[in-house]
Amino acid sequence: MSVHFGRLVGSLFCVFSVASISTASAQVTLHLTTPQQTTCTVTTDANGLSLVPGTTDLQATGVTFSGNACSGVAPPTPANFALSAPATVSTGSAFSVSWNVTGATACAGAATLAGNPTTLAGWTDSTSATPPRSVTAPVDGTYVLTLVCSNTGGLVTSTPATVVASTGNGDNCINPANRLTTSNIAYVPSAGTRQGVSLTSWDNIWGNSTATDTTVAWPGRHDSQPSILQFDRNKYIAAKIVVPVGQGPSYGWIVHTEYNYGLDLTTSISTTCGDFNPVNPLCKTVATSGMNLTPWRVGGSNFCPLLPGQTYYFNIEATDPAQGTTTCAASSPTCVIGTSNNFSP
Repeated sequence: MSVHFGRLVGSLFCVFSVASISTASAQVTLHLTTPQQTTCTVTTDANGLSLVPGTTDLQATGVTFSGNACSGVAPPTPANFALSAPATVSTGSAFSVSWNVTGATACAGAATLAGNPTTLAGWTDSTSATPPRSVTAPVDGTYVLTLVCSNTGGLVTSTPATVVASTGNGDNCINPANRLTTSNIAYVPSAGTRQGVSLTSWDNIWGNSTATDTTVAWPGRHDSQPSILQFDRNKYIAAKIVVPVGQGPSYGWIVHTEYNYGLDLTTSISTTCGDFNPVNPLCKTVATSGMNLTPWRVGGSNFCPLLPGQTYYFNIEATDPAQGTTTCAASSPTCVIGTSNNFSP
């Protein structure tokens, strides 16, 4: 094969080095690069490059080509395209993700959960370039989705989309916009930090005692001492409690610790998400530092009574959202709230 290199056209430019163009007799490689950073590598045979007599054109023989840009196909557009996805979804229920890319023949999805790579049905197992996709989050948490769309000319990558999956999105809360659904959680003493934890379930908060252990269902772990790192003083937490059928007599409470104190808390246990005025006065506590937060009991008359097989919400809010303390200035929109799980048996 013989190839002539005249004026370079389109968006390609080349970089090459030849000791003497008119007499080159060694193999030459040219790297052609587009503004989209796709490349076409042109390699000659041992004769290299030479000038076509009487012209300024370069001539090469025995040429081989490799690289996406050699196809002459423009890569997809635009670069850094946006993904359209809901900010919050219900765990286990399908949600739609769309995008707008021209010229792609395949699109591969990737996802992380709490900062670690994960799989998502309908997203990471598909290469379809046609939107939308129906995606399902299998567990609670904060997912970050990205998409790479490609053709023979190159590829483009989306900007990330963050989706918070929660079993609590169907909880019919009072003032649902004021419900705090996620936060990073650190475990005392020095047991690591979990990122983007769903606060909609008791299990997710007090069912762990380190950043890497397995979550234990209500009433959780005896040694769980989680500090909620981004407690929004103007929002509330509603952590769902599911009391197992057949649960025997038991009792317990959450201590609001003096370390990572944050601010005074009002708590309640109610069958309604976000309800801070339960009928039973035993099910509400206005606490200060070091106090127990709404003690509960299964099978007994004192403490807030819970029934096996029933669903409740452990609701937490700032007693005074404008309060400033030694561990959280009044000007700070969020506070660190230390807690400790206690129950028997």
